[in-house]
Amino acid sequence: LMLVRSESTAEDRAFLEKSITALVAQHGGVFGSFDQWGKFKLAYPVEKESYGLYILVRYQLPVSTVDKFLKDLYMFFRIKTGEFMMRHVNVRLEDDAPTVYLRPEAYDSSKAMAEAGSFVKGGRGRGDRPGRPFNSSGAPGKRFSHDHSSEDVMEAVTDEIAG
Repeated sequence: LMLVRSESTAEDRAFLEKSITALVAQHGGVFGSFDQWGKFKLAYPVEKESYGLYILVRYQLPVSTVDKFLKDLYMFFRIKTGEFMMRHVNVRLEDDAPTVYLRPEAYDSSKAMAEAGSFVKGGRGRGDRPGRPFNSSGAPGKRFSHDHSSEDVMEAVTDEIAG
């Protein structure tokens, strides 16, 4: 699975696909798929980027060539794709792993945009919960009205922490 900059060009991604296909063949493997998932909002900034394009590549290699392949792939990513590659990870799948998987909905797809729009316009975030707020331990906390003095609030918080 690779994460590339959202500004990467179609030529960059075509170069990536062609190069990985050749590298897999060079090591006696079989290239499976090059699936471009699309643009996603990242959970946290990566190299000062908030969005990225995910690409899932599947391939099979003989066990005897895996170590050399991974070393060559790492060097390829580092030298040839350093301008647009942000992260990558290789995961060995079990022999009985399914070939079909649930593909996540990309940020730039119409369905994802509609869901994001409904969340922003009227969705419920953590602070919109009905009922009582929660304290740091996850237990229900006390709700204070705005007419309490600071001494009342401190006393209630102290009682809650002690109790």
